[in-house]
Amino acid sequence: MKCLMLVMALIGLVSCSSTSHKREVIVPEGEPEWIYAPANGCKANELCASGNGETQKDADISAKKNLSAIFETKINSKYIFSQNSFSDREINEMQEEVKGNIVETVSGVLKGSEILERFKKDKEHYSLAAIDKEKSQKLFTQEIQKLDSELIHFYSFKSRVYIKKLNVIWNKREILNEKLLIVATKGINSPVSFTEINNLKFKAKGPNRIYVRAASEVPSVVKKKIENVLTDVGYKITKADKAVYKISLDYKDKEEYINVRGFQKYTYSLSIEAKDSEGKIVGTHSVLETSTGRTKKDAFLKVRGKIINDFQTNIDKLNLK
Repeated sequence: MKCLMLVMALIGLVSCSSTSHKREVIVPEGEPEWIYAPANGCKANELCASGNGETQKDADISAKKNLSAIFETKINSKYIFSQNSFSDREINEMQEEVKGNIVETVSGVLKGSEILERFKKDKEHYSLAAIDKEKSQKLFTQEIQKLDSELIHFYSFKSRVYIKKLNVIWNKREILNEKLLIVATKGINSPVSFTEINNLKFKAKGPNRIYVRAASEVPSVVKKKIENVLTDVGYKITKADKAVYKISLDYKDKEEYINVRGFQKYTYSLSIEAKDSEGKIVGTHSVLETSTGRTKKDAFLKVRGKIINDFQTNIDKLNLK
């Protein structure tokens, strides 16, 4: 029976690739054709998959799972990120963010799935699940158009600061565009090419000299790491009198109550303010992290990386050009 379930799952994936063509199959007497060729049980505007199980509920779940697998395995999407721009850790984080968005969107599409047919033979149950291709196409299109609006907006700044954000958005929309092709005849062209995004690190123009002022309470390692983030995206750290932007760092640590002997709990906050050459505030961002440790230093070491990563992720909020 396990072999039968595996074969049916594979058939479900293959036969659903094009519901516009009916497959010629040999069907055992008394059994519906859709068990072996799900597409043959569908209308032209539907995408179908079949499944089986020991109970009707199991069969329904199996059919919907096989329907979901069409979007998961039909296209082997590859991530594309600007070379020499991100660390391995950053790339992993970006991939997780893209994946989370894709899973959420596909899950929204699959919420509209329904069971069209059910069949039972001996002790085995079978189900045929389907989604409406037109409704699915609409959902994918809406999400892609939303991402395209973000792509156009952030690319318009022509700033190195937004390269990471643009990489994430571009990968989201490209993978969703591939998913769209499963239920539509054509995809949607991107308003900004990956080459244009990648070239920002070479062509971005504008002031790039920055002075970082840190209050006495700011750990020196935090100031140094923030300066490294800024230089990594193309800015030059300079003296106050030569800077076009001045960034101020204010830091606080507050001990919190914890009813655990031998451990201390602290809340760490970092406030970042960016001003232009005229002293006008152009952007701000705040980081707040809580950690426990045997000492304040031990607790800080656990969140230091999170504080820097938060700044790196939200650097665009400083509105630097």
